[in-house]
Amino acid sequence: MSTTSGSFTPPAAPPCPYTPRMTRADALALRAAGGLRENCVVVITDGPTIGTAGKTSVTEIELNPVSPTELGTTARVHTTFAASAWPGVYDIDLGAAGTITELRDGWGNTAKDIDADAATVHTQFPWHLGSATMRDNYVEDSALPGWDTQLGVISNNRIINSTVNLTGKVAGALVDNVFQSAGLVLGAGGGTANLTRSQVIGASPGTVLVNHTGTGTLSFTDVVQRDGFVVAHSATAALTVANSTLHNHGAAAIDLNHAGGVGTSILDSTVIAAGAGAAPTIEALASAGAISVGRSTLNGTRLSKAAGSTGSLSVSACDMTDCTLTVGPSNGASTNTWVDVQASQSTFTLNGPVAAPARNDFTTGARIAGTTFTVAATATAGLNVQGGDYNNVTGGVTQNRTAGTGSTGLYGCVMRGFSTFTDNGTTDPGVGTSFNRLSLTDSVITVGNVSGKTLTGTVLQQAELTGSTLNLTGPSGSAFINRLRMRGATLTNAGFDGSDLIIDGAFTKTMTASQANRLCNKAFDDWL
Repeated sequence: MSTTSGSFTPPAAPPCPYTPRMTRADALALRAAGGLRENCVVVITDGPTIGTAGKTSVTEIELNPVSPTELGTTARVHTTFAASAWPGVYDIDLGAAGTITELRDGWGNTAKDIDADAATVHTQFPWHLGSATMRDNYVEDSALPGWDTQLGVISNNRIINSTVNLTGKVAGALVDNVFQSAGLVLGAGGGTANLTRSQVIGASPGTVLVNHTGTGTLSFTDVVQRDGFVVAHSATAALTVANSTLHNHGAAAIDLNHAGGVGTSILDSTVIAAGAGAAPTIEALASAGAISVGRSTLNGTRLSKAAGSTGSLSVSACDMTDCTLTVGPSNGASTNTWVDVQASQSTFTLNGPVAAPARNDFTTGARIAGTTFTVAATATAGLNVQGGDYNNVTGGVTQNRTAGTGSTGLYGCVMRGFSTFTDNGTTDPGVGTSFNRLSLTDSVITVGNVSGKTLTGTVLQQAELTGSTLNLTGPSGSAFINRLRMRGATLTNAGFDGSDLIIDGAFTKTMTASQANRLCNKAFDDWL
């Protein structure tokens, strides 16, 4: 120790009694002998090999002693993957070559595994892939085979700001994962890819991509996808979504796109657009195969059947709000069905099917309110609405049929403010039209407007019309009205047979010559 003019110079540290670079065995022996020095680092030259098959690196582990008989676990890990050392945690006593229980690369990827020979850190994480598109992942005690070899189950990961590319994955499962602001590209193989009990979260719209181009099924079960997701499934097999939540809109025009498979199935799920009252922003599109949506909640959703699709659209036991539902004009002879559906503030546009005997069937307790409901003039197949409550439905239903053999009808419905239901056509398709067991308020029913149109059987029976219009201006032949009560309603006709009619209030009636002697003809005694 020396002093000069009041200054103090500490004594120089004694030289290290050992060379820093040594094997693990030498470090253990030095520790056992109490020969460690706190100011003298230890660099273990034969640390564990890390990396996946064919992409490995030897390691050197730099440690600081904390006492003559103790090495600290905070480490600097030198690899061939980077010029700079990576921070980590190393347990010299655990495993065959000591164990790196935690490691963080220069791209913020962190892997942690406290088991001996930490498989997650040593052999499963693809350290060679660290880059601007493979960064900020946090993986703890996880099974990761498949990240670069595309084999095995991928589970228990938190994957952030990354692109995980499994395009060579033949088949497998991703279970109990969190993907945040991440791109997930699945494989092109022939097996099934399962995403189960996972969260796919985007920090901004369009940041989450799940893409599967294989021939195998893509399956989502108990999955939450939110804040900008895109599912692009161009495989030739099925896409299934079950017990899942799809939330908010991404940058892509179509968020759930099944462009070329056997079918799309969405069951027991919730599909929600961003914000209250937001425009419909989430679309399920299939250009081939059927779309089936069951027991689900759709809010601000576009559900579209592509124009070129040959499959059907089936919606059952669903609650739809602010939705747009479109059926393309070319889905062949497949019948589209809506069973036990609740819909409000939505738009239904049925441009197909175009071939008989297919139909658009609304059955079993539908409850539709404040919805625009349009059947395009190009549809030649039948429309059957059976059972349900329709309130303030605008836009009208128009069947300008020119061909086809399927029937059109309303059965067992309560309709209020259903603006128009029209069954017209430029030529007579020779089909039956039937309205049965109806309660109509402020609605318009029009049948005919085609000279010579043939209708057989009963047109309307067991119905009650209030403030409505029944327009039978076109049909000829046997067009029967049976057991009808009208209040404050308008009846126009150009020839029909009727029985058990009660017409109450001012109304317009037009009779043919054959009906002029009705007051003295017993055939008309049941008119009141």
